[in-house]
Amino acid sequence: MSDDEGGVTVVGAVIALVMMLAALAVVMYASAVATRYNARAAADAAALAGAVAFARADTDACQAAEDIAGLNGAALQRCVVRGSDLVATVWVPLPIRIPGYSGVTASARAGPFEVAH
Repeated sequence: MSDDEGGVTVVGAVIALVMMLAALAVVMYASAVATRYNARAAADAAALAGAVAFARADTDACQAAEDIAGLNGAALQRCVVRGSDLVATVWVPLPIRIPGYSGVTASARAGPFEVAH
């Protein structure tokens, strides 16, 4: 028997571990990117809903924004009406645990719109 017997097994195990860690990093990154896009979409929808409610003056603009944010899996963190613009900031939790990060925040602004004739 030689002294390096089993060395290939150790190298193989190290390579497998590195591959698994790399795959985990890719999954975490993809999850964060997808959540960022979801947060942007939720912020856009919340701002639009709030702006429409504000323009109609039939419901509370920030309540409308909060309702739509919730339907998109987001929590409305901030809703500000500035003049005729509404700025909505939402937070969306990450679907998997990433150390140091709990979720993604996104903001969107919607304002006056004109109906095309």
